[in-house]
Amino acid sequence: MTIDPSAFDYADISLKVEKDNPYFTISGNCLIERNSGNLILTFGNLPKVYTIPKEVKKIGGTSIRAWTDAAQVNSISFYNTNLGAPVIKIPDSVISIDKQAFLPDVFLYTVCYDGFVYSPEVEDVAQPLLTNAYVTDKYPYHKLLGLTSVKSCSTKLPREYRARHIIGLSIPEIVLIVLVVLLIIILIVSIILIRMKLPKAGDKTIFQSIN
Repeated sequence: MTIDPSAFDYADISLKVEKDNPYFTISGNCLIERNSGNLILTFGNLPKVYTIPKEVKKIGGTSIRAWTDAAQVNSISFYNTNLGAPVIKIPDSVISIDKQAFLPDVFLYTVCYDGFVYSPEVEDVAQPLLTNAYVTDKYPYHKLLGLTSVKSCSTKLPREYRARHIIGLSIPEIVLIVLVVLLIIILIVSIILIRMKLPKAGDKTIFQSIN
């Protein structure tokens, strides 16, 4: 029994597998083969920093289905509103990574691997934005995913990734705009009232003598 990794490519989706299912199990937005521990696919919106669950032993081809989205006008994409999962944390339970595992995660920037297994077949992984390959002291090799391995794990992203591209406004932004508009209205009304109370040219005031 096989399932295509793209079978559930939707942003707002959840999957449920019965506990006694002999073939599949679900953990952390992952559909996993029960016996082999092979990650078939991820589903739904993944966080920017996504940790693969420890139930996974193998990361299958095109299995990291990080959902991305873009603002479009007349079918033309202008900018991305969802960058998927640019940081992937891989637990030490993983002993095999397919060279096309991260292919759908087009904005992948950093991989952190807690294990010690070297996968030479993924040295030609085609991820143009992948910049960092972090490992722990358990990893004795100098390369990971074709990059020089570094003994640490940083989840920091460049400013281009942190830029907020959201269609519409958040609730705090709406509240702030409403408050600013109200203050402007109050200021304008106050100025009008003050000008109305000021004496017009030629009017007598209590400080002027009446002839």
